[in-house]
Amino acid sequence: MSQKVPIKSLLSRPRFKVFTHLSKQEFIDLIKKHLETNSTEYGGYANQEVAMIRVRKDKDKYWHPQLQIRIEDDDDHPNYLVVRGIIGPPSNFGHFSHFCMV
Repeated sequence: MSQKVPIKSLLSRPRFKVFTHLSKQEFIDLIKKHLETNSTEYGGYANQEVAMIRVRKDKDKYWHPQLQIRIEDDDDHPNYLVVRGIIGPPSNFGHFSHFCMV
């Protein structure tokens, strides 16, 4: 790696925000289709507000990341859908790691 990354720029739970022309239902259907076709690798759900995609526990015994997605209409641009995501461990992993540090 030739480029140095300052420590303060690293995030423990990376976030992203993207815009799409897809409707909410089209986006939700796309996530559900992905989950169905890759059901041996990933699990999760999607509804009108949020979606969750996670790596199956049997694929990684110690830590399995998950992607939390929030689906919102953009008030400033009515033709766009805002998709916000955060990648990180499940909430029970945080409790486990905190317990180990005590």
